[in-house]
Amino acid sequence: MPSGLAWSGEEIGVDQACSIIVIDDHDIIAKGCRLVFEDAGMPWSVCWYASLRDVEWPDGRVLVILDLRLEDNSTPTQNLREIEQRGLPVIAYTSAESPILVLEAIAGGVLAIVRKSGPSS
Repeated sequence: MPSGLAWSGEEIGVDQACSIIVIDDHDIIAKGCRLVFEDAGMPWSVCWYASLRDVEWPDGRVLVILDLRLEDNSTPTQNLREIEQRGLPVIAYTSAESPILVLEAIAGGVLAIVRKSGPSS
């Protein structure tokens, strides 16, 4: 298990509280994250929202997992601009069927891009 993550120049230990905001049309990713973090004994909370406009932003350390294609027809550029105003790190989660959306995410400064079809281990 990694000892921690770093963003904004600050190391975040896996044993420190952190809120994970999952923005995706489907809640399965949030459920999976929650189970993995609980099994690992990590005090990370996970909240799921179908759209950025629905998010109730918590205080403290926050990491956003953003699906690039949402049913509300928002674009990655729109969503990343709003999240960037909050100064929050973002991991893009995508099926990558649209190279344009992936390029938007890269241009928007995501920390990483995780493909839905990626290996499970």
